Amino acid sequence: MTIKLPEIGGEHEVYQWDIDGWQRVYQHINVEAELEKMRVWLEENPKKRKKNTRVFIINWLSRAEEKAPKEGRAASAYRDRVQRAHHEEMRKPAASKQVGFLALAQAWEVLGRHDRAAELRAKA
Repeated sequence: MTIKLPEIGGEHEVYQWDIDGWQRVYQHINVEAELEKMRVWLEENPKKRKKNTRVFIINWLSRAEEKAPKEGRAASAYRDRVQRAHHEEMRKPAASKQVGFLALAQAWEVLGRHDRAAELRAKA
């Protein structure tokens, strides 16, 4: 498999052995997917095409590796875990009315409205 990346004055061919070598070095990313992203970016930004495409590739892959999760799990798995924790928190029952009245009473105490705080404590 070869991927052709646009460069100044033509195209740069990336061969499978290049991809395999980079995949061994950059283990936390999908090198083929990153090369496709590069191709699209270079096509959409013709004024930013490079003379030395191999240096551009290495820099791109290095930045992608730095951003990738290092624990061997996919970013989507991490996102799913965070969302699951959020949903579990949202399913917990709300505080009782008694707790709410006591919290309001404390707030009124801070404001110096002891009469209002006493009323709320009586409701709790």
